[in-house]
Amino acid sequence: MEIQELLKKTKKQMEYQVDILRKNLQKIDVYKISPGVLDGIKVNYFGTPTPINQIAKIVPKEAGVLWVEPWEKSLLSTLEKVITTQKKSYNVRQNKNGAILISIPPQTKERRQNIVKELHETVEKSIVAIRTERISVKKQLKPLEKEGISKDLIKDAEEELQKITQQQIQEVEHISKIKESQILND
Repeated sequence: MEIQELLKKTKKQMEYQVDILRKNLQKIDVYKISPGVLDGIKVNYFGTPTPINQIAKIVPKEAGVLWVEPWEKSLLSTLEKVITTQKKSYNVRQNKNGAILISIPPQTKERRQNIVKELHETVEKSIVAIRTERISVKKQLKPLEKEGISKDLIKDAEEELQKITQQQIQEVEHISKIKESQILND
């Protein structure tokens, strides 16, 4: 594989990690509850783990309230149990119309600090994934010298790799600061 192709592939992989971070941050609660907070939660539906959005209509109602209405009413108590287990900080309850109402408790200073802590853990995982990608590519560059590629070209590639890595980590930190500001100041 040509060095430039390897660097392009690496940059795309690192950008993918940044995109994953963006998606994960949508799941972190601030004030507004959105259907995205239920992403990743699956319900056993006829023996198959199925995402909630495939077996129920999810609609944001008023501020801080999410309406989850299963297509099959027999799933109501199962959905309630799964959501309550997965999202312990939410208020989850059934209503008379065969739906589940999910609300976020009021934001206290302590709650915001816990959310920021969750944010930092998510960001750190992204940074580790980016650095792991860098380490993997550096290992691929080392044996190229034995294949006749000059040390200077390999050194230039390593410098370019470091620059790409730094750019992606800076992007992660920028996204993190914005989200942290939203959490602490909204």
